[in-house]
Amino acid sequence: ALRSFGHGDGDRTDWLAGRMTYLQGEFGDASLYEKLASALAEIDTKNRTAGNYLFYLATPPQSFVTIPSNLHRAGLLKEDAGW
Repeated sequence: ALRSFGHGDGDRTDWLAGRMTYLQGEFGDASLYEKLASALAEIDTKNRTAGNYLFYLATPPQSFVTIPSNLHRAGLLKEDAGW
C-alpha cells in the first residue's frame, strides 16, 4: 500500500517498511506485553532507538486502562528514559 498510494521516493518507503512489525495478541494477556518488551529490545539493538517508544492507543474505551497497566507491568512505561 505504501508503494501504491504513498507519496515520495522508494528509498523512504523501503526505510519505513523495513522498520514495521506486527505483534498479535489480546489486550488483557500479560504475556503479550512480555513478548512486546522482548521485540522492542531487539528493535532497540538493531535500530539504536534507545528505548524511545510511542504507544498510540486507538482502542475501544474499555481497553484503555488495561493496556497502559500491562505496559507498565512489563517495564515499558519508564518516564526517566528516552524522549
